Amino acid sequence: MTVPWPRDLTMTANAGASLATGSLQTIVGRSQYTATVQAVAYIPAGSVSGASGNNRTLTLYNRGTGAGTVAVAALTLVSGTNLTDNTARVITLATGSSLTVAVGDVLEWDSTANSSGVADPGGHVVVTLALRS
Repeated sequence: MTVPWPRDLTMTANAGASLATGSLQTIVGRSQYTATVQAVAYIPAGSVSGASGNNRTLTLYNRGTGAGTVAVAALTLVSGTNLTDNTARVITLATGSSLTVAVGDVLEWDSTANSSGVADPGGHVVVTLALRS
């Protein structure tokens, strides 16, 4: 009997909380496979109301094997874009080659305050990858 290899993998990380004016980076993981990012979600440990000028941007970066700057997914918490306690928020994916992850690439979650910002309660980052051959 042949056992099928899983086609999707999930990488997860717990991201810490950040004050309104602070920024925080969290390593999600190092890819063991060549893959394509299919989805990114953030499950916050508290609610956050977006704001028009003083807000926060949540970004998943592919740092490659060093200090790469490829944005894989991002969401800015502007007015009307909110986080709800313990509710998964889908993060908007980039397009094209930005979604490709090679063996050894490091994925990093970045929570950055814009201007005087809004607080980030911390939470759980979930990245779904589709294996490539």
